[in-house]
Amino acid sequence: MERSKEYRFASVNFNFGDEMSVSLPLIETDKVDMGGKTLLDEDLDQDSLTKSDSLYRKSIEDADGTYILPTKDSLRIIAPSHPLHGLYKITFFKVKRYAQEHYFVRMSNDSTYIICEKFFSGWDVDGNILKNWEK
Repeated sequence: MERSKEYRFASVNFNFGDEMSVSLPLIETDKVDMGGKTLLDEDLDQDSLTKSDSLYRKSIEDADGTYILPTKDSLRIIAPSHPLHGLYKITFFKVKRYAQEHYFVRMSNDSTYIICEKFFSGWDVDGNILKNWEK
């Protein structure tokens, strides 16, 4: 992975699992020249289709990783082929806007600054989601 390269993401979703797994945003893959054809054309070049599919599958594999919490205020994402691989300082904060509480997690290191947001609009009657978020 080149640190000086510009990466474009095809998605912006982070999914942290219970089993210390993480799905990171997919990296946009290189465009494959399909010769002006679409998937509906019968004479579509199978080699181009195979190449496009393999690039997409590699992007998915690179986005799957694990995470560990070395300290209370840090997070290490382990996904060696992904640009978001690394150690991040974590800061939790909340803002109340228009009677809704927005909860934020800021992850930052020397080269990256990521903010994740979750907001609750009163539908969490028993407060379980909120308790889990604040753990």
